Amino acid sequence: MSSTRGHAYFLGLPLEIQWWILRYLSVRDQASVSQTCRRAQGIAEPLLYRRVFTKAGTDHDTGGLVEFLLKRPYIAGAVRFLVLDEFHPVAYRRLMGIKFPNLESIIVQHGGEPLSIEDDKRRSLNQLVKEQPNLKSLTFSIEQENWAAFKLEEDDAVLFRHRKLRRMRFSYIDFSAFAPAQESLRILDFTWRWKLPFEDQGMDLTRFKNLHFLRIPPIYLLGSAYMDDSALPELIPTRFPPNLKMLLLENIVPRSIRVMNERGIVFPGYPPPGYTLELTLRPRDYQLVRFLIAEKHHVLPRLKYVLMYYMEFMQDFLDFYPLVKENGVGPGPVLTTDYLNPLLDWLDEL
Repeated sequence: MSSTRGHAYFLGLPLEIQWWILRYLSVRDQASVSQTCRRAQGIAEPLLYRRVFTKAGTDHDTGGLVEFLLKRPYIAGAVRFLVLDEFHPVAYRRLMGIKFPNLESIIVQHGGEPLSIEDDKRRSLNQLVKEQPNLKSLTFSIEQENWAAFKLEEDDAVLFRHRKLRRMRFSYIDFSAFAPAQESLRILDFTWRWKLPFEDQGMDLTRFKNLHFLRIPPIYLLGSAYMDDSALPELIPTRFPPNLKMLLLENIVPRSIRVMNERGIVFPGYPPPGYTLELTLRPRDYQLVRFLIAEKHHVLPRLKYVLMYYMEFMQDFLDFYPLVKENGVGPGPVLTTDYLNPLLDWLDEL
């Protein structure tokens, strides 16, 4: 009898207090609560399905998630975060054909063999894709050797047409279909390190008027002309987003490395404690950073920070400090273990 009274008392509490109580339970216990009655199910399910994960190769893959949501469509309103264990070209498009009114973030991770889709099937599924009204963050993480299989076509632009989308992070995905995000996007993160597609032609980000943070290898943005120092004055205004505030230069490789102790004896490799690492930029990288700082007011007037990995060990930057003071843009170091995740409000205020 006391158990029945406790159940009735819990159901009579305000929803916010019910959720506050349920958050102290494990997922298994929350699932048990949802099975006690229909009212309890309606209370517990928004917590159970707030974050949804899939597992490739099981009944709980992306296709299984689609079938589950088609049988229980009201669950879509509870989902805020999707973490998909594969990029299935059919199942992903079917999933995006479901409207998730409160979905904030999608992370797609793909390993193993790439999956294909016929053009007719792709086009027909793209016509069913819906805008996700509150989607703000989108990440595609694809294994390096598979990047060539993930070239998106022009009509795939519907996959990225979400008016509140502010943050995108990609590994080995062709960017040509992402134009619909050019007005809303504030943060764009490319993480290629070893193999850069379309290296010769570079890419044009000047249409992304509101982009404030960009992480990218310079050669991917500037193309093969990056090798020519004399091309920088004309090249940068035709490639960089005009209102950029923070630039993280990925894949900048030092020309030479010296590790020395306090006596000046040089050792190979990374420095153990008590030793100093000295890096020197390659000439083209040095010229790019110097140009960005010295010509900031002419080419990127809102630029505040130029970031690089291990910059605190680079001897070249001693030359840049007078330019930094004069032009109001600062270089900054980033460790290889760091992943910058700048806040949108902070970027807007810069």
